[in-house]
Amino acid sequence: MSESNICNRENFMVSFEGFSSQLVNILEAYQVDQDDALLTGFLSFVHSKLEKCIQESINERLYPHEAPTMGINKARDNFTRDDKNGEEDADLSILLDYLWRNVHYPIFKFFQSWRGILVPVNAKTNPRFVEFRKMNAKLTKVFKCIHKFYYLLLESMFKNYDTSEVVPSEVAKLLNIKLEHQSNVPVLNAENPLTITVVVLIHRSLVYLGTCHRYKQICENSSNNFEIQVFKKSQRYYRFASLVLPSVGESSLQEGLIYIQTKNFGYSTYKFMRSILSRLPSRAGMPNFISTVCEKRSTTFQQIAKLLQDLKRFETDKKRIINSEIIEMYFLVLFGAHVAPKVWKSEDETLAFNGVSLLHYKNVLYDRISTRYVKNISLIMQNLILLIGGFDVLLMLDSNENKKRTLQDLNPADVQYLTFACEYMSLLINNVIMTEWDKCDSSEYLAMVRIIVCWLKSNRIALHFAHRAHNLCSAISRLINAILKSDIIQNGGWSDHRPKRNYFFDEDVLLKEFKSVKFVLTDFRDDEIYKMEDSSERLAGMLKTRLSLKEENLLRIQAIVVSGKKFLMKNACDIKWANDQFIKVPKKTDERFKKMDNHSDGGKTSYSAVAKKSISVRDLEAKLQEQNKSDGRGYSGSSVPVAPASFNVKPSSSFTDSRSDVSGTSAGTTYAPSPYMQASPAALPHTRIEHANYMQYWAQGYQPGMVYNGMMVPFSQVPTIQQPPPGLGAPQYSYPNQNGVAQIPLGGYVYPPKMN
Repeated sequence: MSESNICNRENFMVSFEGFSSQLVNILEAYQVDQDDALLTGFLSFVHSKLEKCIQESINERLYPHEAPTMGINKARDNFTRDDKNGEEDADLSILLDYLWRNVHYPIFKFFQSWRGILVPVNAKTNPRFVEFRKMNAKLTKVFKCIHKFYYLLLESMFKNYDTSEVVPSEVAKLLNIKLEHQSNVPVLNAENPLTITVVVLIHRSLVYLGTCHRYKQICENSSNNFEIQVFKKSQRYYRFASLVLPSVGESSLQEGLIYIQTKNFGYSTYKFMRSILSRLPSRAGMPNFISTVCEKRSTTFQQIAKLLQDLKRFETDKKRIINSEIIEMYFLVLFGAHVAPKVWKSEDETLAFNGVSLLHYKNVLYDRISTRYVKNISLIMQNLILLIGGFDVLLMLDSNENKKRTLQDLNPADVQYLTFACEYMSLLINNVIMTEWDKCDSSEYLAMVRIIVCWLKSNRIALHFAHRAHNLCSAISRLINAILKSDIIQNGGWSDHRPKRNYFFDEDVLLKEFKSVKFVLTDFRDDEIYKMEDSSERLAGMLKTRLSLKEENLLRIQAIVVSGKKFLMKNACDIKWANDQFIKVPKKTDERFKKMDNHSDGGKTSYSAVAKKSISVRDLEAKLQEQNKSDGRGYSGSSVPVAPASFNVKPSSSFTDSRSDVSGTSAGTTYAPSPYMQASPAALPHTRIEHANYMQYWAQGYQPGMVYNGMMVPFSQVPTIQQPPPGLGAPQYSYPNQNGVAQIPLGGYVYPPKMN
């Protein structure tokens, strides 16, 4: 079959079906005589066909008037040009996909099945080492042939075209591809229609090179236990593929399959999530995510259950250091319990599927995060990104995926997930970031704050929920206050605008094309980066000269302060900006105190009293009793009490207003009894007691005073904080309990604030 027929969009599928049939016959014969020459010869034949097809198709588009001299017959008929949908660009990448699916992949699976026969599943049984070495020797010959095809294709793309504007030049250097300066090679840029074709071919070659190495390492291992270090070459190729085309999720999917092989299920779940939430998601991303998180009968989930059982047994063993394993797997338990509760929880929802308390998993996880974060900070940051992306996956699993949602449209599972997300983020800020933010040991601490705030800004539902999450708003306000009080702020005159920089930081490169943050972190003004000549290097963070870590962190801090302040300005947790800091101002305020006065000197807020100091009810009653003893009657022998000096004294307004059937000035009005003289309704001298809807005094508007912090304040102003049920809303401040004792929880706020 001619090259033009292979390249033809209508015929290349038929061509590969023919290749597949030939390969089946060759592998059947290979099982008998193991003729290496037959298999490698077949591969060389297929590779030569495709190499010519790819190169001639590219040249025909690049030099359309020279097509006849290149021996291309009817080149225009091979591909139908469509500038709108770019079908001709997709055809060449699909050509590589079919080559892998119909030729290369079956060969690697053939050797993997052969290995399965030689390496027993039972660890106590020794492998058949002699045959195992022979098998690997044959695999090496085939691997070199396949590897050479992809590498030469990769090399030709870099050498025949100037890709510096679309692909970082550092990628070619790291791949050991020597680029000689050629002035006559085509320059690939946004205007060149050939750019997409070449970049996609580079990306596909990198992905398949990584996958070739992955299968080779699996087949060469004589044990069924794999270490992640074995797959370093594969991960390297996948990382380069992500730098070239971060919008394609295939490289994340392939890396997730590596972590399944090494039984790092937290890492694999993260990679599957990234493959789902890329701009161009992988089709296999969601099935693999579901197999890990949502299917209790899957092989992967059974392996997770076994690993959790082992971790629980070794949890208290001081001889074993398993902090990273606990942070990875215990977080996965809590994550799964919110994404797929029917799978991860037992009938008793306080227990996990294996009978262990979910609270135990949470307590142990939070303890390890708070005390063992230094060596596991990258993993903790990865869990944070998984938590952020998991909310989008949770919504995608819903049947109403395409419906535009609001906060009111969330179901209880969504609300519980966001509650857990805010709790986890608050923990990170309070117990990890607050301790390390001003140190220059790592960039991950400040990067996590950037990711949190940018996610909230990108997701309207999460933003509205977080504005009502007291724990998260308080944590962010504490961090910003600490930054503003530090010498870093005092020594630099910062503006309230987003800062600028001239290249992407590591976390920006990591989250490029991530759907949950709208495909880019937006807390910097990066417009100028895209206009620079070496923008490809700058957007990949591959500049030869970069700022020091301290200088980068200084820019991160500026971005955090600006974006964090904007987030808190609209919170619903009574956290306000005053005196150059965020303070807690409860909603219920004493009417004797003025509201915040924002027009005072220097823009500072001040509180001023407008009433005299309150008098204790106990002291007031004692004075009244003394007065009644001295002049209880108007004159000698009279039974009439002394008339009051004025008639301005009346019952509590809130009490009389709530009593529609009893007038505040009628003779039969029932007054609220003193808290020190408990009396039943029947004991009161009320002529219409049967009609009076009597309420207990603690339910009425009457509230005695009490001494708090050395000053007498009305009892109504010493609130009880009531945490809302799981869901929405800020904590509410209630009045005293039945015993007349103020409930002041630890960490609660009391109004009026203590003035300096």
